[in-house]
Amino acid sequence: MAGVIRTVDHGQHTITPAGKRVLAEWIASPSKQLTFEFEASLKVPFADNSSIEQLRATLDTLAGGLDTGLAEVQPYLRAIVDDGFGFQPQAHLSAMSIALIERLMVATYEWAVRAREIADGWDNVESTPEKEAWAHDVYRSVLTNLEPDPATQPGN
Repeated sequence: MAGVIRTVDHGQHTITPAGKRVLAEWIASPSKQLTFEFEASLKVPFADNSSIEQLRATLDTLAGGLDTGLAEVQPYLRAIVDDGFGFQPQAHLSAMSIALIERLMVATYEWAVRAREIADGWDNVESTPEKEAWAHDVYRSVLTNLEPDPATQPGN
């Protein structure tokens, strides 16, 4: 982004006046709703068009990539913590996002590992009465988790 960001000592970056204007315009624009682009979340439910081996490979690739991603971000976070936020004056704002990103990455990693454990118990991706009963329990659990807790509703 020529003219918008310039590099300074120690690999740190500053933003040019032109970049600040572009950034301010972008921040002032309406935010889009959350989107979730996650290819494996589509491959898994359609795995019956493939094989149990391909399902396992998809889950392994996903878990491995997330494991690597979580490991790669740790030195960055350690530098922020150890430096006392000296090089990131907006650390309090970035912390809001990093907490969300961490929760999404960890939850997705844990899902991939658990899904692989489940797939390891299957001989194939074909539907069976046992798999259908298990799936029904999962849907029921998700529905229960999404229903509002009356104790937390206004007026209670």
